[in-house]
Amino acid sequence: MLNSFIIGFSEECSFPEIIEKLEKDYVIKVCEWVVTKNRGTIDLMDFYHGKEFLKKEIKHRVPKKLYSDLYKYFFEFCYVNSRTFLSHKFNNRLRGNIHEDVHEFNKFLYLIYSIFIEKRIELVLFQEIPHDGAEIILYRIAKAMNIETVILANLPHFWGRTMIFKDEQDYGNFHNNPKLSDVEKKFELDLKDFKDGIFYMKNIFGYQQKLLHLNEMLKKIRIRYTIKLFFRFLTSKSSLNKTQLKLTNILQQYYHCLEYKNNIESMVSKPDYSKRYIYFALHLDPEIPTMPILANEYTDQLLAIEELRQKIPQNIMIYVKENPKQTDIFRPQSFFDRIKKLENVKLVNDNTYKLIDGSCFVATISGTVGWEAIISGKNVVLFGKSWYQNFSGAFLFNKNFNFDEVLNYKIDKKTLNSSLKKFLEKTSRGMIYFDFSNKAIKITDIYPEYNRSKNIEYLANSLKKIIGTQK
Repeated sequence: MLNSFIIGFSEECSFPEIIEKLEKDYVIKVCEWVVTKNRGTIDLMDFYHGKEFLKKEIKHRVPKKLYSDLYKYFFEFCYVNSRTFLSHKFNNRLRGNIHEDVHEFNKFLYLIYSIFIEKRIELVLFQEIPHDGAEIILYRIAKAMNIETVILANLPHFWGRTMIFKDEQDYGNFHNNPKLSDVEKKFELDLKDFKDGIFYMKNIFGYQQKLLHLNEMLKKIRIRYTIKLFFRFLTSKSSLNKTQLKLTNILQQYYHCLEYKNNIESMVSKPDYSKRYIYFALHLDPEIPTMPILANEYTDQLLAIEELRQKIPQNIMIYVKENPKQTDIFRPQSFFDRIKKLENVKLVNDNTYKLIDGSCFVATISGTVGWEAIISGKNVVLFGKSWYQNFSGAFLFNKNFNFDEVLNYKIDKKTLNSSLKKFLEKTSRGMIYFDFSNKAIKITDIYPEYNRSKNIEYLANSLKKIIGTQK
């Protein structure tokens, strides 16, 4: 049994029974479990928001050498930790400055290191790829201390399949995994089924909806502030100040969102399909594909576009499509200023499959658009790590990037089907994550064979084959 630190596997979106089964079968010993609904030992929200630090006694201090090794991940932490405070749908929480991030970074560092030493942790098990501040510190400390890590992740659009790997370098390189499941002998890709499975691109909440939401909030908070101001002799100064601060915060967010709207609507145009172009679909920021753990320096997506521009012929356009779910977050004025400086780079808007079909090839950090390109017969250039990076038609961007090589490569469908079948055998049957609160779609809509008890059994059995093994 391995002394284990578990994060996730909450009833609302996952399967806590997996952890209970692994402990019952003497695979792990749960020492700490960050989860919701009082099932584990640490409340998930308290952990993410740094409140657990105040509850725990910090008995062990981080050695200087280890601290120095971990400090190089400070920017990664700042980038990732912002997710805790940002929302594309609602008003964002007020944030401080980089000094606040310094203290949050150290709080997580001290807390997690102390737990690791005190509980003699031997395994850290992640329900998802680490993509929040607390998770990234948890992962980086475990790696620095040579503690085994195991990460699970849904396989996008092959719902009912889960990837299991030991660290970020294994993502996309699953050949060392044992065989975890069987695949139908006559397996063949179906582009139509794939397109039908993109349920998360329905009922999109974008910048226009956010502006409406913020506008409604402004009306309410202005009325509240006016009433409090009028009756200030009956209102405490503290209450008045809080309302004023909230009003200021929402006004600032409304301004930023309006600025984003003006930039998008003035810069986006219809693509000219008579020109040769590369299609670059921007990721929703901040999300897993652009986290430094997968994207490295290309967490700045414009850096990828800027470097690609330098490597291709001048007469080749780059058509950039914004993610329809994106709002002002991570899209300040300076973002658009940089795009304006790039020759033959245009923000466009049209059907993504039409843009793929008309392109020379597709470029992305690590997104689904790359897989959509491959199964449509188009090559893709990747700037980050992706589960399909070793498939035919996928090229990793580096100093040896050759435009003509990518342009002239032909994807063989038979080879692609064979490679995918072998890859799927390295994945587990079962689905690790689903938003069960989603009223618009049921899990059986995308995973018709779903059965909760079997799903738990599949994943628990696969984890038994991975946990405790050498890389």
